[in-house]
Amino acid sequence: MCEIVKPKCYDDRETYREFDKYMFISYAHLDQDQVYATLNLLYDKCLNFWYDKKLNAGDAWDEKVRDVIVNENCKGIILFMSKNSVKSAAVEKELCIYDQIVKERGRDNFKLITVSLNSMNANGAVRDAYVSLSSLKNSELDIHLPPERAINFLQKVTNTAIYVSKTDANYADKIIDSLKNFDSELFCSDDVALSKLDKLPITDKENGKTILSFGSYPQEKRTDVKPYLQNGEIKIKNKLYSVKNAIAFEHTPIQWIVTENDNQAVTAISKFALDRTKRADADDFINAFCEKAFDEEIRSSVISIELCSLQDLEKYAELLCPDEETPYCKSYGKTGFSTLLWLIDGNGEKVCYSSNGGKYTQKALPYGSDSLSCARLKIKININELISKNMTGEKYGTD
Repeated sequence: MCEIVKPKCYDDRETYREFDKYMFISYAHLDQDQVYATLNLLYDKCLNFWYDKKLNAGDAWDEKVRDVIVNENCKGIILFMSKNSVKSAAVEKELCIYDQIVKERGRDNFKLITVSLNSMNANGAVRDAYVSLSSLKNSELDIHLPPERAINFLQKVTNTAIYVSKTDANYADKIIDSLKNFDSELFCSDDVALSKLDKLPITDKENGKTILSFGSYPQEKRTDVKPYLQNGEIKIKNKLYSVKNAIAFEHTPIQWIVTENDNQAVTAISKFALDRTKRADADDFINAFCEKAFDEEIRSSVISIELCSLQDLEKYAELLCPDEETPYCKSYGKTGFSTLLWLIDGNGEKVCYSSNGGKYTQKALPYGSDSLSCARLKIKININELISKNMTGEKYGTD
């Protein structure tokens, strides 16, 4: 008999981050062949999930599993329903925890998706659990199933809003579609896309973050360079500098923190606020930035580039660095005790916010749209074009 290879959990992925959201998998071990086949499909579709593969010998089941389910990053349970799961004391405990969470968070915030392994509904699964399949003629009752367990199972499962049968065509896609409509953050970056990024010498890892380094912009202040040019760009010993008020700022690689990654495109946010602009000039600034920071090959790979939105910075707060300005950005002068940023609000408008420890507050500026505030950028770039152009560290300033 072939040994069953257990599917991977979400925290086995190279893309894993501690704050990733996930679904808990509830099932009976007697059904593991069918369940594992489905989990492999869901894993390949980038769904984050946790199941008892992560339990070690000697672990206290009640404590470990409860901690996993009540964790704020757990967004629901996928229950694989059969006569075996009806009988399971472990499944009963997991559904009781589900019930407690729903009372606290509400059914709309914690989902139960029931996947029928044999096309039966909950009543059929309970009936099947009571009747011994080895002696259907005698309708022998299974005395190992307490009536309370069956009643609890029916109460929980018949109230679920999402029901999928494994016999349905494309049943895995139905699970995926339901969860994407519920919370798209349950899905991770594609491992295939990640392996593509790993082929690029411009990719680096830092504290669980994937960072791309491409493009070049004035960032670092160089006190050892004494330019004679008052303002503008100057090249000294094959290095490019921008001069402002007789101070030289070296053009260095721009670091971009990857926030989304699929098989075609990468979305990333600049690690630092790179420059300041007036609100009315923001669009012209972005166009000028592309001309200044990227060569033609990179520009042709850019799908879009824009100011960050407030939603971006709040959504990826744990992934992104604090809102820090580069030395070049700071050379415009102080804006107070916090960084001021132009961000796109929920209405698509450019609004100034002050950033203080990841908390954003709308800010009224003394000169209105003529005030200079920081620009932190979001870029979407074609990953396949980057690879086809064989980007190298030497060419893009990462060496």
